Amino acid sequence: MHQSQCQPLPEIILLDMDGTLLDLRYDDQFWEQFLPRAYAGHYGIDIETARADLAARLKATRGTLTWYNIDHWSEELGVNILQLKREYNGLIRYRPGTLDFLQRAKSLAIPTVLATNAHPDLVEFKITALHEQGLPFTSFFDAIVTSHQYQAAKESIDFWAALQNDQSFDPKAALFVDDNLAVLKAAATFGIGRCVAVDQPDLSKPPKAVTDYESVTSLDEIQFAS
Repeated sequence: MHQSQCQPLPEIILLDMDGTLLDLRYDDQFWEQFLPRAYAGHYGIDIETARADLAARLKATRGTLTWYNIDHWSEELGVNILQLKREYNGLIRYRPGTLDFLQRAKSLAIPTVLATNAHPDLVEFKITALHEQGLPFTSFFDAIVTSHQYQAAKESIDFWAALQNDQSFDPKAALFVDDNLAVLKAAATFGIGRCVAVDQPDLSKPPKAVTDYESVTSLDEIQFAS
């Protein structure tokens, strides 16, 4: 683990959503438990067969925009993904330290952009779920961007080129935080100056080893001179 070290104030902060701002437990349990159960019930198969089939389908598209497209999966699987996700919205929650970090960025007037692979409908759904809990979200961000807008997943350099063109920032002066190492690699390759990994995106699971990037468990561990 590479601990966070104090660095100059970034000119812009780019943040992932699931596993970075929000506890990935909600999404992990959905794909590992809730969807296999619904899929098995829909087709009259046992849950282990359902899990194996889903795993194979997901593996074939990992790292592409299709993997993140709930419209595709609803049609492919015959299960309304968004409707099923709504049944478990009580699991949607901020990770510890997230609100403190967002409030600090806002107090320092650092432009902050949500940069997520999540489908736009899921982004809207999760924001609504947080607001219904009385928690702020949109007020922290100068822009909310999903990879679907650019037709390129964050694992692709094309996403970063489109984001930089859209938001007009100096990549070297940007701070980017994500839990997906493949995404961090693409960002670093593009030239993002400071890439930070979240090492425990799902708080119900042990931290993962991170060797190539500065890493934190919670966002409030990220240090920069103010």
